[in-house]
Amino acid sequence: MNFSKHSKLVSRFLLTWNYRLTGGGKVFLAGVFLTGLTGFITLGIPVYHLFLVLTLFYTVAILWSGFFRPKVKIAGILPSRCTARRIIEGDFTVINERSIPAYDLCLGFYGLPQSFEDMNSEPGIEYLPARERGKITVRLLPLRRGHYDLPPLRAYSIYPFNFRRAGTSQLEKGSILVLPDYHPLDHFDIPSGRRYQQGGILLSSNVGESPEYMGNREYMPGDSVRRIDFKSWARLAKPAVKEYQEEYYCRVALVLDTYIHTHRRRPKEGFPNLEGAISLTAAIAEHLSSGDYITDIFAAGPDLFVFRSGRSISHFDNILEILACIEECRTNPFDVILPAFVEAICGISAVVYVFLDWDDSREKFLRAAVETGCQTKV
Repeated sequence: MNFSKHSKLVSRFLLTWNYRLTGGGKVFLAGVFLTGLTGFITLGIPVYHLFLVLTLFYTVAILWSGFFRPKVKIAGILPSRCTARRIIEGDFTVINERSIPAYDLCLGFYGLPQSFEDMNSEPGIEYLPARERGKITVRLLPLRRGHYDLPPLRAYSIYPFNFRRAGTSQLEKGSILVLPDYHPLDHFDIPSGRRYQQGGILLSSNVGESPEYMGNREYMPGDSVRRIDFKSWARLAKPAVKEYQEEYYCRVALVLDTYIHTHRRRPKEGFPNLEGAISLTAAIAEHLSSGDYITDIFAAGPDLFVFRSGRSISHFDNILEILACIEECRTNPFDVILPAFVEAICGISAVVYVFLDWDDSREKFLRAAVETGCQTKV
């Protein structure tokens, strides 16, 4: 019970110090503390009088801000998806529900994830009459890709002296997906080649190939009318369609290295080389998605993660969503995932590696693809 009480007191103190008090309020409170400490130590009457004046002034500011504490209704949304290192904006409507005006009204977050910066300016609305509404634009800068849960959006007032944020109105916010930032590639050479694909048409969307005729089967709802075989229909007295199967395609494996040594600490912007590798992977994947390729994306982490795209199997947006949530691997994974990787690249035409570093384990990982007959590019 005592531990619970202490934990509530600590959380309340942190809320007051980190959120309720503004920068000016912290400086003023520090001045009150120093004058009070100096007055009690030296017993100097002028210093003690200054302490009393500052204390009285701060007390009046708290009471004044409490009387004008806003009670508002907040409505609006932020985008559910955005791109790293690009400012996102959301327009919010605030309705003053009190019978007195609201002054220096602001919107902001307390407890934002470390990878976000609050770009809002204070105040948002200097004067909002009673029962009236106004608009405030909220701005955030995501520094790193990922999936984040945002804290509630809070409405507060810094009136009268910008010492304290007063207000309890909140709007619960959901999650936001920050996609990796990348620059499209004008040109990227892919080692060409086509290899036999077991399953054929199941791997592709049947775009741009000359499929092999396999036979006829009974018509099923959803079949293309272009494939109806009218001669078989006349012979069998029921609708029949031609069935095709494709077997040869250009499949490209895109391998992303996520291994970061344990001695490195992650900054709030993420590891620069990993973030750069993910941006490069996104750019290569975007280039491949615009061509006639089937792309298998491998993330070399604690396990071998595989995602297939291209030829309308999945959209490039799905690739960005996956890359947004990839985290670093702290143990060397290459020797562990090598057998699964060799098995997975059977039928792959070319392998593109995006490495963070170079060592013996990575070289062995590269040679494995060469030995299976794949073209490689690092």
